[in-house]
Amino acid sequence: MAIPVNSVIYSLMLYERGVIESDVMLAHHGPDSFMVISSISQTNRDHNHLKRNIRPNKTIWLSDATSSYGVLSLAGPKARDLSAGITELNLSGKAFPFNSLQRFNIGHAPVFAQQLSYTGEHGWEILITPDFAEYVFEGIVNTGLQFGLKLVGSEALNALRIEKDFLHWGHDMSHTEAPQQIGLNFTCKRGKSEGFYGKDAFIKRKAQGNGLFLCPIKLCEAEAVLHHNKPALRNEKIIDLVTSGVFSQTQNSPIGLCFLSIKGEKTALTTSKYSVMVEG
Repeated sequence: MAIPVNSVIYSLMLYERGVIESDVMLAHHGPDSFMVISSISQTNRDHNHLKRNIRPNKTIWLSDATSSYGVLSLAGPKARDLSAGITELNLSGKAFPFNSLQRFNIGHAPVFAQQLSYTGEHGWEILITPDFAEYVFEGIVNTGLQFGLKLVGSEALNALRIEKDFLHWGHDMSHTEAPQQIGLNFTCKRGKSEGFYGKDAFIKRKAQGNGLFLCPIKLCEAEAVLHHNKPALRNEKIIDLVTSGVFSQTQNSPIGLCFLSIKGEKTALTTSKYSVMVEG
């Protein structure tokens, strides 16, 4: 594995035909130890995909550790200040950079944390064994009172990740899309010495440039209530559905993501009239 020990990356697993099997976080814990973190709805599917593709000449032990850990996400502009109150670990950007992981203690609870977040803000995902989860949660909440810490609901998290163009499995991507359709080309390094599963089909699909492509949208009418599965129209003709939608407090407007065909002249894309059908 090319990534250094104590590093974390976001990546994709592909089918042989070059479309997406799953999106995952891959953490390199030790010389021969890795953790793959995927969507909760994909647990069994991803485990089976990995198991099927273990090379016969390799000795690999694969286990499902889903029930072995709880996860708390701590994110926002004051996340580092708050974290300094629950651990003596050096949390500076130089000592604990983005996309890295470290093991330490919060009180007497052993944890490991990954410097990343699904909100687009600076933060950590803290993984704890279930026996210490409540203890760590209470410690973070109590320390966070002085920083104005708030619990984040799913709609707030949805808004934050859409503002950042972070994708959600099952809404913005699935088994029918290829990486280039949803802006995730960077996860597929064509120059890797050992290649990757589905590489040849991915390169062919990218060269063909077919299919719909995921694009961000912002509605002009601030009072509209935008959710997923709303029809998206181009010049009054339905082209596809909104994959994700929410009201953005930052932009004071409904925002979302939808698929759009880019066939034809680019000028036609920019001069067309786009709208979303919002009823009820």
